Amino acid sequence: MLLLDYNTGMIRNVFVTGSTGFIGQALCRALLSRGHRVRGLVRPGSERRLVPGVTPVLGDPLNGKTFAQAVRPGDIFVQLVGVSHPSPAKARQFQEVDGRSAAESLRVAQAAGVSHFVFLSVAMPAPIMRAYVEVRRAAEEQIRTSGLPATFVRPWYVVGPGRRWPLLVKPFYWLLEALPATRRSAQRLGLVTVDQMTAALVRAIEGPPAGIQILEVPAIRAAIPRPGGEEKVRAVLSAIDDFNRQDPHGKELPYSERLSAWAMKRLPEASELLRIAARGQHVGRWTIPRDRYPMDRTGYLRWREDLKRFHSSTVAGFMEEAGYAAAEIERVRSMMLKKNLQTDPEAQALEDALCLLFLETQFDELREKTPDDKMIDILQKTWRKMSDVGRRMALDLPLPPDQGALVAKALTRPSPNRDI
Repeated sequence: MLLLDYNTGMIRNVFVTGSTGFIGQALCRALLSRGHRVRGLVRPGSERRLVPGVTPVLGDPLNGKTFAQAVRPGDIFVQLVGVSHPSPAKARQFQEVDGRSAAESLRVAQAAGVSHFVFLSVAMPAPIMRAYVEVRRAAEEQIRTSGLPATFVRPWYVVGPGRRWPLLVKPFYWLLEALPATRRSAQRLGLVTVDQMTAALVRAIEGPPAGIQILEVPAIRAAIPRPGGEEKVRAVLSAIDDFNRQDPHGKELPYSERLSAWAMKRLPEASELLRIAARGQHVGRWTIPRDRYPMDRTGYLRWREDLKRFHSSTVAGFMEEAGYAAAEIERVRSMMLKKNLQTDPEAQALEDALCLLFLETQFDELREKTPDDKMIDILQKTWRKMSDVGRRMALDLPLPPDQGALVAKALTRPSPNRDI
């Protein structure tokens, strides 16, 4: 994780509640790596969950008396305690845990004379999770009236290990952010990663405000600088691969890697945009299964069109996050949607790679359930999609004798297209 350099050389003394949670652990690692001294509040028996190097403070976050002696004047107090996996059904727990722990922490911090109170809040207003939002809003108000310099960090949902399902709805976020009527709400309620959250918290700790500072989703995202050059490509490819790793069938990641290899073999001088288009061609494909549509040709065509839009929109979102220009994003979208095949050599190279991958990995499986006449028709259609270079590469494939014979029949049998 690349952090903006807010460290001026000062070593901070930081007291962290919720230090064993997934955000707390990430924050403690980052703070220790930057030379700060960290104490972590932990319930007795949970010390093993602390990041090595954190000084354990045994206590109960719901009872300030159990940890007050460990909070010192001038400390930076970070309040991360909250109910895990919040949902509307946990409204009472929000009051009993989130609300009470925030009140206890604030009381201890005031009495100790801390220099800065950092509070993990939530994006607000929000259309759902009203009880959760209200508890955090009330805590913010108590902190404001305390007079302590404070930072309110307001994410909506933090994506991290075991918390990646929201990635499936990212394309809808990008659509809402593109529409003027919903842009501000979509940005305020957008997703952030645990790395972005960690960077934002470090930024707050190393650059404390004189009064009240609020970090909403755009500021949280901006805490990690956007990559440049080859880093941008790697950021997008990694995002695609991370998404595909969630495939319960385990198919899409190896498919995308193999398609990327064919694209590079077909066009060794491929631009970064072609590399992205190839890697993202089937991203998240399992999320739109065929059986959601009528099992006829009309249903099949609708499914294919919806998949194309989903794949291209998902990749467009990853590219936007990495800092690509609108024209570059549109070029990748065009390649993925198979536009301009006659005028764009890279779009044709991607189409060739798709056809070569089909012949290499899907031919045999399809042939087992498809009559020869139908297979010949499929092969002829595949051949028509390919360039002369792609066709020469196809003829060099080491196909089994029976498959090679079927290809030979397809190439010699009369076809509506004279290229075959």
